[in-house]
Amino acid sequence: MGSVRAGSLLPAGRCAGGDRRRRLSLHLLLTAACCCVVQSGVSRVDGSASGASNARHTLVFDGDCGFCSQCARFAARRLPTGVDVIPWQEVPRLADYGLTMDQVERGVCWVDRSGVVWDRHRGVARILVAMGRCWAVLGMVMDLPGLRIAAAVGYRLVARYRHLLPGGTPACRVAGRSSTARAEHETGGGAGRIP
Repeated sequence: MGSVRAGSLLPAGRCAGGDRRRRLSLHLLLTAACCCVVQSGVSRVDGSASGASNARHTLVFDGDCGFCSQCARFAARRLPTGVDVIPWQEVPRLADYGLTMDQVERGVCWVDRSGVVWDRHRGVARILVAMGRCWAVLGMVMDLPGLRIAAAVGYRLVARYRHLLPGGTPACRVAGRSSTARAEHETGGGAGRIP
């Protein structure tokens, strides 16, 4: 019989299925984390501009879109406690979260505790990772370098046709909303909406 690893009853070179899964999950997590430094869809909050980074994770979505609101409610039920889920229309100052109007108009945003902003498909990947369980694996896979392009294309398709998806309404159409939404938010007309 071969040598036995410390703390294991299995011969060296063999591992239990749980160990292999844990190592694969750790590998995927490290790969995703290492590849997410400064690329499209990721930005960092400037500590001097916002005062300090957020003490909590925050999911920011389009509260005017029925499909987005439905997805945000789905995520909120599965996210751990301590995560804020808010429509961008209720955020008085987007800069406090390190967000711009262009980012929130383009898609969902995830702001982590350290002030890193993940938007669109990268934001969805971070949200899935935070949801845990099988969602975390899906989020890590979505953020792998080879699959990130497919995730971006998929996100653009969903965003473009979200008015046709379950929960979607004609108000979910992306075209033509940007100037109206921007004007309402800048004048304070968009504050106080409930998704």
